[in-house]
Amino acid sequence: MEFGIIGCCNFSFFHFFPMTFPQINSRQSFPALEQEILAYWKANNTFQKSLEIREGAPEFNFYDGPPFATGTPHYGHLLAGTIKDVIPRYQTMQGKFVERRFGWDCHGLPIENIVEKKMGISGKKDIEDKIGVFAFNEECRANVFQYTDVWRQTVERMGRWVDMDNDYKTMDTDFMESVWWVFKSIYDKGYVYESYRVVPYCPRCSTPLSNFEVNQGYEDKQDKAVTVKFKVKGNESKYILAWTTTPWTLPANLGLAVGKDLIYAEILDKSTSETYVLAKDRIATYYKNPEDYTLVREYPGSCLVGIEYEPMFDDAITLAEAGTLSDDMELGENAYKVVPGHHITTDSGTGVVHIAPAYGVDDAEIGQKEKLGFISHIDAIGHTTGLLSDNDVYVFDFNQIVIDRLKAEKKLIHIGTIDHPYPHCYRCHTPLIYRAISAWYVNVESLKDRMIANNQKVNWTPDNIKDGRFGKWLENARDWNISRNRYWGSAIPVWKSEDGDIIVIGSVKELYEANREFSQIYEENSTYFYADSKKPVDLHKHFVDNIKLFKDGKVYTRIPEVLDCWFESGSMPYASKHYPFEGTADFKFPADFIAEGLDQTRGWFYTLLILGTALFDNTPFLNVIVNGLILAEDGKKMSKSLKNYPDPMELIDKHGADALRFYMLSSPVVKADDLRFSEAGVEEVVKKVLLPLWNTYSFFTTYANIDSWTPSGAQITLIRHGQTDANLGKRISDAGETSPLNETGRKQVQDAGKKMKQEGKGFDIILVSPANRTQETAQIVAQELGYTGDIITVPELIERDAGECSGKTHAEIEAWYKEKTGKEMDGPHHYQVASEYGGGESKEIHQVRVRKAIDDIVAKYPGKRVLIVAHGGTFRAFNIHFFNLSIEEGFGTQSRIGNAEYYDFLAIPLSNRLDTWIISRLNRLTATVAGGVEAYDLQIPTRAITEFMDDLTNWYIRRSRRRFWKSENDGDKIEAYETLYHVLTTLTKVMAPITPMISEAVYRGLTGHESVHLERFPEFTRAHMFDSLEADMKKARDIIALGLALRGQKKIRVRQPLSSITIGEPLDAYFQEIIREELNVKEVKIEDMSHVARTICKPNAKLIGPRFGKAVQDVIVQAKSGNFQELADGRIQVGEYTLEAGEYEIAYEPLEGVSLDVMSGTGMVIAMDTTITEELELEGYARDLVRVIQDLRKEAGYEVSDRVRVALHGEKMEKILSLFSDYITSETLSVIDESLTEGDISREMDVEGIVVKVVVKR
Repeated sequence: MEFGIIGCCNFSFFHFFPMTFPQINSRQSFPALEQEILAYWKANNTFQKSLEIREGAPEFNFYDGPPFATGTPHYGHLLAGTIKDVIPRYQTMQGKFVERRFGWDCHGLPIENIVEKKMGISGKKDIEDKIGVFAFNEECRANVFQYTDVWRQTVERMGRWVDMDNDYKTMDTDFMESVWWVFKSIYDKGYVYESYRVVPYCPRCSTPLSNFEVNQGYEDKQDKAVTVKFKVKGNESKYILAWTTTPWTLPANLGLAVGKDLIYAEILDKSTSETYVLAKDRIATYYKNPEDYTLVREYPGSCLVGIEYEPMFDDAITLAEAGTLSDDMELGENAYKVVPGHHITTDSGTGVVHIAPAYGVDDAEIGQKEKLGFISHIDAIGHTTGLLSDNDVYVFDFNQIVIDRLKAEKKLIHIGTIDHPYPHCYRCHTPLIYRAISAWYVNVESLKDRMIANNQKVNWTPDNIKDGRFGKWLENARDWNISRNRYWGSAIPVWKSEDGDIIVIGSVKELYEANREFSQIYEENSTYFYADSKKPVDLHKHFVDNIKLFKDGKVYTRIPEVLDCWFESGSMPYASKHYPFEGTADFKFPADFIAEGLDQTRGWFYTLLILGTALFDNTPFLNVIVNGLILAEDGKKMSKSLKNYPDPMELIDKHGADALRFYMLSSPVVKADDLRFSEAGVEEVVKKVLLPLWNTYSFFTTYANIDSWTPSGAQITLIRHGQTDANLGKRISDAGETSPLNETGRKQVQDAGKKMKQEGKGFDIILVSPANRTQETAQIVAQELGYTGDIITVPELIERDAGECSGKTHAEIEAWYKEKTGKEMDGPHHYQVASEYGGGESKEIHQVRVRKAIDDIVAKYPGKRVLIVAHGGTFRAFNIHFFNLSIEEGFGTQSRIGNAEYYDFLAIPLSNRLDTWIISRLNRLTATVAGGVEAYDLQIPTRAITEFMDDLTNWYIRRSRRRFWKSENDGDKIEAYETLYHVLTTLTKVMAPITPMISEAVYRGLTGHESVHLERFPEFTRAHMFDSLEADMKKARDIIALGLALRGQKKIRVRQPLSSITIGEPLDAYFQEIIREELNVKEVKIEDMSHVARTICKPNAKLIGPRFGKAVQDVIVQAKSGNFQELADGRIQVGEYTLEAGEYEIAYEPLEGVSLDVMSGTGMVIAMDTTITEELELEGYARDLVRVIQDLRKEAGYEVSDRVRVALHGEKMEKILSLFSDYITSETLSVIDESLTEGDISREMDVEGIVVKVVVKR
């Protein structure tokens, strides 16, 4: 091979590989291993380093929603935290900078309720009268972080990397100032207003809740349901019947609503002689016996509208007449009349609804429209007030008082109970009431259309959430009540004058400026302080309530409410950065990714979208994973009192966090479905994923240490040149093409060089073909990498010569081909046409040329990292040689390489197809994992990893054991080491985001590198996924599975050899040998299986019986006779009967005269000769003896490399040894010594019916 040198300067990179690999404990405790890794990360500051090495790289923007620190983490938190860890870890390994700051939700009822219990008080009255707001809030501040240490321990123990030192807190002044800015910004845009309306209200907490908070707190509740009679005014015996589950609202009744188009009836009750009015469709509910009443007449509800009735209770009338009715109450001009209602149905009740405008959303709307007035008899703490009697009674206790009074006054028609989901306070679990109060709202309905449009920009996982649960919620979005009549929270920055004028403050500076008249705040070095305490300005209620503002001669005082804490969490993208007061230049919006539970479709996801749309008319997040609920194994909610689930930390201490992470990520819970948590599922992960990985690691290091094998550090990377005008014009670009890179091509190569540098690639030598385009590519890449070493020209790397077709466009070649042959070209085979008809270089000659170059490169640069700059044809030739492919496979369409694309090859070419297969499977795994994570579908990676572990351990390792066992260090053994080392180092990178701790342990043990999490995620290439090889291997494995199943059916052990298996798949000799070995058969025969077996159909009589009745037997007879036809849609035609998929089974049976046993499945059929001759039987015993000796070696504690002496005494031993002694000794590293009577270990046992004494001595 000739070399031309461009420049000369030594250039090399330092590699560290362990001289020997660690001694691996095969019984390693994974929890203990994880503790070691966690300690290493902490001591090495690995998380911080992973951020530092990505500084300046493209950012991946992640928002971490703030949890409350008022309780310990549960499985739901561990799940969400794991999802939030996987994506940032993966993106970091993809070369991006991912900031991960933890946050805390510090305000609101959760902490207030805890403090109330701690201080032995309950409700607003106790807070204000016994404790005082200032002391109460300071106690809240002191108790916010009581569980933060537990959170930190749990988060770290789960292996999650997140910055908990530089966390954000919703109670910090910087955060609260940004929240004020958000409030003022959307107020100034017209999206915030104050209104008096009916809202869901917690009487215990004395505060309203938003509609989405209400949705989080439904609980089952039993209520009294009463049917009462309202007397029609002016008629002594006619009554209108109404039904209600809230008797306590009856004193506030001001109207009765009917459906104008519903049909109502007047009936005469024969037992009371009274006439009742109710919906006709509801009569049967109250009168089971039609003889108990007489139908007087019927008419539409519109005929009832306007009828007056007498009040149920006369409290309001009496107070109004006395002039003592409260100022905020009134009797409207249409009070105590029947009015139309849009929401009236006949699904329940009487078809007549009693209207109390102060206590229902629909009631309030009807009351205002129909001018009914307003009566409020329940105060802020849920007690009765303003009645003639029975005041200061708790609202739900008042129900019984009302019922007793109805009974006493003979106004009660019926009483029953109803069990129904009822809204409760999601914090204190008190049943809610609906109550009219003044509150502040975000006008969500005016934003709704834009929110719906912005939601379409979001990639939801699962995708049905977008237009399903979340989309439907948006369609019905209502204005958001953002004010709370509480204490510990962000004070609403609104100040009012006595005449109702408003000042809204958006920053501390604005507060200072507006307060100048009173000098309660002063400024010093751009920091603001309270004048009385000399402390920095605090924006909590108990501080700012005292601040007065002055404008235009008027004094303004702050309104008493605080903000809904959901407003704060919805402001997190801005407030966590103190935007816009700091960091405006590098402010990133929207987030690339967020993740929370399904309940947040009514919570954080929703409030983020409201505020993001109001502020910037954009979605605040682009990708979101929505997880479901983790339930106990019995399907019930996890309950500490029931103890129906394993304690999270105890489970982690038992099985490890990696196992828990993998288990959760592999379940439907990452797609918003519920998971019935099972410890057995975690154990299964250990068994199928972690142990196989560890055992493979142990296997590899054991034999590598025995053979003193270490990785060479060699790496060959091939990059194709950038685009030229010839490429752009689809002109064949062969060895004689001289065009340079075009502008696009140069940019492609620059980007490739930059990417190589980001990946940490470095090269000891660059080899390049003589073409202008590759020479220019090599120079650009070297410049981007800072490479100053040799760039050596290798003529053999040049592209194929296209002969007469050189320089022709694809279209010209196609026309030229048609002219010569009279045929159209079948596919993009332009070089093939050039070689066959234009005197161009053939694939075979090209392959020989490039193979020689490869062999020379491998020999000349052992242990070096070599960059090859060449062509698409060169890449195909490399693939063929390095992966032992046929010419056809190597030149297949999947082996293409784009301009400036580059791929890595192992240090040496592979000759064993098993190695090529596992590399192909590894490439497919890497692509699948990357694709799943990029699509935010985390079930895909975990399932692929589990499948690959089976491929690796139960197939590749098992099939390769002898390659590692054998004593000679030949090429095949070296290939096995190189392959398995590459697989393990790549696999641990692939698994690192999901199982970070075991991946770290294995990777560091193999490489000695600082951390797998500081590496780049592996590249993958479609060109290194060999479809036909994988397909044939799958066929072979499926055939083996069928053969094993047939052995099991015939009760023939695998160690018992059989004479033959017959298959219909035309697999080559390599796969036939695998089948022969795995199934322990002497011969593999390939035949047309229709000559061996016939297809039979077995209908499922139980399934088809209901459809065919007596004809079932006819169906079975015709199917058995072969009178059936398989249809394309999965059904089957049996005579005149059609069976659906699942109603039948297709099987096979031997043809008459064929003495073979048949088994079918996975779309194929096999036949085996299960006749056992004497010689086959003796060979079976020999195999059993090998197993016995191996077990005794292990029991004796021998090393795998120890050679031993063995004596075998017993029946048939002479015959067995005469035929199979070589086999026994080679498999057990032994020699037969019949004189041996005593050894290190001996055992007399029954081996498949013969008694044998085995003696083993080292």
